[in-house]
Amino acid sequence: MSAGRTGHAESVEVVYDPAKVSYQKLLDAFWRNVDPITPNAQFCDHGSQYRSAIFFQTDEEKRASDTSKQAIEQSKRFKEPIVTQIVMASQFYPAEEYHQDFYKKNPIRYKFYKYNCGRAQRLEELWENHNVSRASYPIVLTLRKSRATSPPALGVYFCPEQPVPIPLPSEVRSVKRPIRQSTRKPVIGVMGPAKAGIRELADAKSLGELIARQGWVVLTGGRASGVMDAASEGAKSVPGSLTIGILPDGKARVSRFVDVAIVTDLGQARNNVNVMSSDVIVACGLGGTGTVSEVALALKAKKTVILLGADKAGVGLFKNLAPHLVHAAASPEEAVRLIGDLL
Repeated sequence: MSAGRTGHAESVEVVYDPAKVSYQKLLDAFWRNVDPITPNAQFCDHGSQYRSAIFFQTDEEKRASDTSKQAIEQSKRFKEPIVTQIVMASQFYPAEEYHQDFYKKNPIRYKFYKYNCGRAQRLEELWENHNVSRASYPIVLTLRKSRATSPPALGVYFCPEQPVPIPLPSEVRSVKRPIRQSTRKPVIGVMGPAKAGIRELADAKSLGELIARQGWVVLTGGRASGVMDAASEGAKSVPGSLTIGILPDGKARVSRFVDVAIVTDLGQARNNVNVMSSDVIVACGLGGTGTVSEVALALKAKKTVILLGADKAGVGLFKNLAPHLVHAAASPEEAVRLIGDLL
């Protein structure tokens, strides 16, 4: 499903009581919680499985959905066309239990991912000063992240049968600035092998220092070994710097140069968090399978990757996969210049 090869789409099923909340209010809440102008994507998630849509069950719901979409189009709020689909609801497949209420079960991981995915910032950029107020309706509904069959898409699958009244959490809150004017410091992910060579360690330490001198945040795998430790050490030689470490589990030894250690209990899957939390990724050497995996994940997520000190074969391999996303740097200084140009 997450690879986008099944034709299904990630969705949320909402079970509501029409006597307590109108379908129109649900539509208002839906629009303000999606990006309706970016095809096959929502925030940092890209692929057809993330396309945006509304699933209707009745002719009345279809008419209301069409009308709400036309109202946004006629408002001329966006220069781009509205790409949200309006589709007849079909079979609905609930996701695994650990996906349900994830923001409650894993609040720290959820908030960290949500912020670094740019959701709140993008929603503010899209809907700030909209003439419809933000959702604060007292509707607690059954919200279930799930899989819906083709042709449905990412969005809300409204099902008025079996009403279960529960309050809808107002998940997205206003921020003061749109993302393009944000003062958030760029997060630079520094990846590399835990068993690094002398040159890789020297490059990582120098790179960490240079990144910190630019006022950027250094993010690593957080452990007290290899490139992770060296990059964090270099960054902490700069007063006022900030280093973040994404740990695979509670057993990992944390680098003493990490300011904020986040224990994920995800094992190697925590590489996804590293990648999605970074604005630009720099790989110091490709000697470890974990580093190669992170570079591949970054390219899949359409993140910019700088290969520092990599050999021609390694650079050529990844450039063949995504030539517009992969850059090569011979030195930490060149890597930092590239980052500055790319941000």
